Amino acid sequence: MNPDEKLLESAGLSQTAPGVWTRGAADGLLERVARADIFVSDLDECMFPAITQGEAARSVIHRVATGPGVPNRVPLLFNMLFHAGAILIQQRIQEITGDIQNSRLIRSFENLARGVPLSYFEDAADELRDTYFDSVPETFSLFMNRGVRCGVISLGLDIVIRRLLSHLETAKGLNFEFFDCTHVRADSKGRFAGYLPEKTYTENDAKRRLLSARCEMYKAGMCVVVGHDRDDLKMFEEARRRGGVAIGFRPVPENYPLLDAAVFGSDWRPLFELLSPAFN
Repeated sequence: MNPDEKLLESAGLSQTAPGVWTRGAADGLLERVARADIFVSDLDECMFPAITQGEAARSVIHRVATGPGVPNRVPLLFNMLFHAGAILIQQRIQEITGDIQNSRLIRSFENLARGVPLSYFEDAADELRDTYFDSVPETFSLFMNRGVRCGVISLGLDIVIRRLLSHLETAKGLNFEFFDCTHVRADSKGRFAGYLPEKTYTENDAKRRLLSARCEMYKAGMCVVVGHDRDDLKMFEEARRRGGVAIGFRPVPENYPLLDAAVFGSDWRPLFELLSPAFN
């Protein structure tokens, strides 16, 4: 998402560095960031460039279609292709109308994945583990090295997100205190059987509730939140309501009025450069 400079300015943001727009002086923003006691980021198209469960699904479909020894290959492949087509149509309609909300696709994905061995998705997630944006680990380390509780709030799936974050912990020495997302359940044969009802998040207000719960759990006085699309709007609202810091990474224009900072770049390097002085 490229910056809309006129809309950024009308939302009260001004450019303070290449690719960086802030509300007011950067020094004021950094002072608040330095007081952070919880740091939260979205994952899909934010920490990672793609919708990770969608990329994993593509890999799984290929495995079901071509891999050896796949049980119930024909009905499983037919079901996946049918629902993948429905999701693509939904995505195209959203692109045409400009009303893009990934949360609406979650229920369709549940139907697509039904009956697939969970291990297939875990293997597919491992293929994505090094695709995170540059400077994501370094940015999280700024907060973690200060003892700030860090985590992820996403509408994605635990079977994918758990593998991605676990790799970041192992490879980069990070420590995620939590990841809140939709959890899946398996049948007796280890196959995808749907979502856990008590941990199914299919609307953007879920992110507001999850952020609020984490702030209350950790008695956080200053939250710093990174997000990007319409699914993060309520999370940004909650951060602002609590006096926290809302940062958009390549944000959609609808989020501009809620942001303390908007960062546009090919990766997280401008975000790291914006925040790092708060920790000197």
